[in-house]
Amino acid sequence: MPPPRLAVRTGGPEARGGWRPPRLGVQAELVLGLALVMGLATLVLTAVLVVHGEARLRDLLGRALLVEAQAPGPLRGTVPGTFWWTLAPDGAVRTSPGEGTALDPASRRLAEEARAADAALLLPGAVWESIRFAVPLEVSGEVTVARLPR
Repeated sequence: MPPPRLAVRTGGPEARGGWRPPRLGVQAELVLGLALVMGLATLVLTAVLVVHGEARLRDLLGRALLVEAQAPGPLRGTVPGTFWWTLAPDGAVRTSPGEGTALDPASRRLAEEARAADAALLLPGAVWESIRFAVPLEVSGEVTVARLPR
């Protein structure tokens, strides 16, 4: 019995009307792989720097606002446009001289949290929100609250 005959196609996919993308060479694959690794490393480094920078900003800004809140006399604002309020234990609100802005609900909540924790609190908020700071005063039971401009 004779061996079976195999059908052989002639021509590649191009001959049959198909399309094949061009193959990358070894050098192009290496460059693409390195670009991917460098891009991911850049993203990780950026995330680390943002988190570290926020921690340093929180520390420095908190210290500056604490010193200002505990200073005698009217509060002047380390940052221009900062609003200061004093929240009494009975809920009455006093504004700094020359400031007629009402205490907003987010700042009031932060002041109540600071009073409950008996500690200074700094709330950086999202990029589009204001930075808020609250610190209980030692003697009177009042809480001083600040809202920095956006």
